[in-house]
Amino acid sequence: MLNSDKSSSLAREESIESQFFLSGLYIGVVLLFVGAWFQSPPCKDCFLNLYTNIYLVVAFIGALLGFRKLLGFRRLQSFRQSISDPSYLSSAIFCFGLLLWSFGQMTWLIYNFALGVNVPYPSAADIGYILNMICWTIGLLVMYKLAGTNPFQEIANIAPFVIAAWGGTGTVMLLARGGTLQNPPSDVLKFLLDIILPIIDAFNLALLVPLFLGPLFNKFSRGMKIALSLILLGTISNYVGDLGFSITTTTKTYYNGSWVDFAFATALWLWALGILFIPLTKQVNLNGDESKT
Repeated sequence: MLNSDKSSSLAREESIESQFFLSGLYIGVVLLFVGAWFQSPPCKDCFLNLYTNIYLVVAFIGALLGFRKLLGFRRLQSFRQSISDPSYLSSAIFCFGLLLWSFGQMTWLIYNFALGVNVPYPSAADIGYILNMICWTIGLLVMYKLAGTNPFQEIANIAPFVIAAWGGTGTVMLLARGGTLQNPPSDVLKFLLDIILPIIDAFNLALLVPLFLGPLFNKFSRGMKIALSLILLGTISNYVGDLGFSITTTTKTYYNGSWVDFAFATALWLWALGILFIPLTKQVNLNGDESKT
C-alpha cells in the first residue's frame, strides 16, 4: 500500500510537470505566430510563416506525455484492469488521435520542405486529421461509461443542435463558393472534405454538451470537470479552425501561419492539457477516491 501511495504521488508530480512543460511549449508557439504576423515587411509566404507549422510538436509531445501518464498508471494495476477503466481507455484513444494528427502535419511539412511544393488539397495529410477527429468521437463515447449512461440517449435530447450545426456548416461553405458547386467532380470532392471535419467537430460538440452542461457534469470529480472543460474549449477551437480552413482555401485566402493555424495550435494544446487532467480512476464522484491520477 505504501508503494502504491508513493507511485500515485510520483504520478501526480509528473502530471503537473507535464502540464507546465506543455503550456511552456504552447507559449513558444504563440510567440512564433506573433512573429509571423508582425514581421516587417508583412509577408504571407515567407520562411517564418512556413515554420509556424512546427506547432505539430504540441500534438506530438502532448501525445507522448499522455502515454507516459498511462504507462505510469499501468504500474499500479494489471492491463485488464487498466483498459476496463473508461478514463484510461478514453485517454489512450485521445493520445492516439493526437499522434495521428501530428503524423498528418508531418506529411504537410514533407510537402513544404522536402518536396518544395505547395500541399495539394485534399492530400495524404488529411487522413491523419480525419482519423484524429474520429478518435475523439470514440473516446468521448467511452467517457459516457464514467457517468453510467447511454450517449445516444443523451444526444437525442439535443438533436436539433446537431442538425443546426451540420446545416449551418454546409450553408456557410456553399455561400463561400458563391452559392454553387463548380468544376465537378474534383470540386465536389473538396467540398465534401471541407464539410466532413466541421461536421465531425459539431458531432463531438454534441457529445460534450450533455457531459458538460447537463446533470451528468455533477457526477464527475473536480479533475474530470477541468478535463472536460479543456476538451470542450479545444473542440470549439478546432471547429473554428476547420471551418476557417475550409472557407479560406475556398476563397484562396489561406496562408501558413494564419489565424486558422493558430486555432488548430490552440485546440491541440487544450486537448493535450485535458488528457493530462483526466483522473485515471473509476471513482468519478466528488466524494470518490482520486488517488490514481
